[in-house]
Parts: sequence; C-alpha cells; structure tokens
Amino acid sequence: MTAAAAQTHGRRGSSWQLGRLAMGLLAVTVLSGIALVPLYSPTQPLASLEAIESGIRWAWLARALHWVSASGLLVISLAHVVEVLLIRADQRLSRAQWWRALCLAPVVVLAMLSGFVLQGTADASAALAIWRAVVTSIPAIGPSLARLTLGLTASDLSTVAIHHCATFTLVIVLLSADHARRLVADSRALILTALATLCVAALITVPLGPPDAPTDGTLLLGPWYLLGLQGALRLWPVAVGWFAPLLMLAPLAALPGSDAKRRRWMLLSTLALTLGYLGLSVHLLMVATGWAQ
Repeated sequence: MTAAAAQTHGRRGSSWQLGRLAMGLLAVTVLSGIALVPLYSPTQPLASLEAIESGIRWAWLARALHWVSASGLLVISLAHVVEVLLIRADQRLSRAQWWRALCLAPVVVLAMLSGFVLQGTADASAALAIWRAVVTSIPAIGPSLARLTLGLTASDLSTVAIHHCATFTLVIVLLSADHARRLVADSRALILTALATLCVAALITVPLGPPDAPTDGTLLLGPWYLLGLQGALRLWPVAVGWFAPLLMLAPLAALPGSDAKRRRWMLLSTLALTLGYLGLSVHLLMVATGWAQ
C-alpha cells in the first residue's frame, strides 16, 4: 500500500459514523411526525397541542419523540459536517454533491422552524411574523415567496403545515438519500436512535410557549437554534435574516477545488462566523435574563 493510499484509508476509517445516526434520527422524525398528523389542526393549533399533551393517550410521547429526534437530527447533522471536514471527506465529493449536502442544514432548520410556528403560541406567532418579514425582504421574489411558503394570513397555518409535513420532509429525504447513497436508515442506526430518543422523550417535557404575548416587557425567545439570528435581527435590518445564512454557508461552499492555503482560510472564516453566531445567542440570552440590554 502506498503512502497516499494508506493516508486515504486512514481518513476513511476515522469516520465517526455520524451520518448513519443522522439517517436514523431522520427516520424517527418522519415516523413520529406521521403519527402526529391526524391529531393536529392548522386552524386550531393551540387546541390541537393541548389535546396532544393531555387529552389523547400517549400522544404527548409522540410529540416529545418528534421534537427530540428533530433536534437531534440538526445537532448530529452539524456534527457530521465537522466530521467530514476533519477527515477531509469533502474532497472525495464533486462540487454538486458537496453543495447538495450543504443544503441539508438550512432545509432542516426551515423544517424545524415551521414545526415551531405550528404551535400557534405567542412566541410561535412572533416567529411567523419575523419569518414573513425576512422572506418579504428578499429582492424581487420576496413577497411572492412569502405567500407561497407561509400563506396569506397568520390565522391559518395550513400552508406552513403542508410545507412542514410534505415539502421540507421530501427535500430532506431526497438530499439525505443522495448524500448517503441510500433511501432508508440501516437497522442498527434506526434501532439505536429510536431507543435513545424514546428514552429522552419519556423523561423530558417539550417546551411550549405562552398562549398570549406577555405585557410586562418580557422578551419572547424563538427556537434555540435561531437565537443567534434573533439576536442579529435586534441589531441589524431584517434582510440579515436571509443574508446571514448565505454568508455563513459561503466559505464552506467555496471548499471544493481549494488549495491547502485557501481551504485553511475558508475554514477559519467559518469558525469565526460560528463563534460570532454563538456570541449573538449568548448576548440575547443575557438580554432576556436582564444581564444585558
């Protein structure tokens, strides 16, 4: 075996198999979501959640399983990106394959955001209004895209529900299958992730925001994975809502074909943007708890 072949073999063998776990979590998320579809009404979201949480036997567990597996899918997917970069597996992908793989993260975030909006609580309604404003600010296509993806009114969440259950799910499954070279998770990953998420779901209470907006000036927080973006929107124009994600993905998108020096700069740029995002998240939490203004 040549030195180059040995190095390649070592890199391939150092994989943490996070991609397989992500596929297992995706399967659990889809299956638990299917179980919740008949129990949810987009015209009466809050009443649906109350019935799921306390009126229908074991429905609370399906919702908790859906929330835990979806959150785990996002975390493991992001960790898998780090894994791929550490073992330089991105260099074995074509430019098109790498770009399609990168699209998974924002689509998963959009799917989770739509699920958050479907709660119909005060913080969910605020998130929907911000989401609509961000999409509307996109030049040329913004208003039409907002109507297509979010519907005409905030009182009827049917359009959001359709995209959450069908559009985003289908895109995630297709992109995952393209990247993993398989449509379904292998049995070991599925069993492992199902047992792990079931244990966690049985032990936690899924957060549910207030039904009405607080009148005491309390800051409504969005979903945990968008706290940095929420913090950015408090400081800068609403267009940062779509520009910032593109800015964060740009260095990674430029990796295919990069030499060692350019790759190092692209990865350092990604790290700097990630730390900045985490900093905005921490600052927002400090504002919410009264430690900062």
